[in-house]
Amino acid sequence: MIELLHRLREMPLYRELLAAVHSSEGNTLEGDDDRALARLSTIVRTLEKHRPLSVIETGTQKGLFGIILIENLFTFRLTTFDINPESAKAAELLGARFVLGDTRQTFSAWNETADFAWIDGGHWGGVAASDIRNAMRLGIPVILVDDMDIPEVLHDVAVVAAENPGYRLSRDGEIAIFEKELAK
Repeated sequence: MIELLHRLREMPLYRELLAAVHSSEGNTLEGDDDRALARLSTIVRTLEKHRPLSVIETGTQKGLFGIILIENLFTFRLTTFDINPESAKAAELLGARFVLGDTRQTFSAWNETADFAWIDGGHWGGVAASDIRNAMRLGIPVILVDDMDIPEVLHDVAVVAAENPGYRLSRDGEIAIFEKELAK
């Protein structure tokens, strides 16, 4: 996995994404190698298991989740949501559809579904809970939620898990994984 992390960081697209969005947020692959490797490992294992063709992301920031998709999936369609207009540059570099605005409004009004969701947007004010609920409303079968080390995100995940017995919740490091239960 360390080789993959280094390969991603060496890609010209990685450098373009970092240069496109001026933000201290969106650090999925940046900074501490141990933290980045733990997240990358969970994401890659889940992508390999489910092989989604369509993905929704909340919290585009620099587009670093998108570069993981590019490296690990042959074909996919990414729709990404963010409140930062600069993140549109990252989405464009990734070939993704970009939705600008607070997901409590934009994702709540969204009616297209996907095979997979990466929830990594607002970590305050119930944003994570809203994003998870919207992914579940759309019937997305696999939902990953980043930053379980943030107390409010941890709380939001617990609340939504209690409300939705149709999804099985597991945790891998700082990522929560919701998987829709199959009808029996």
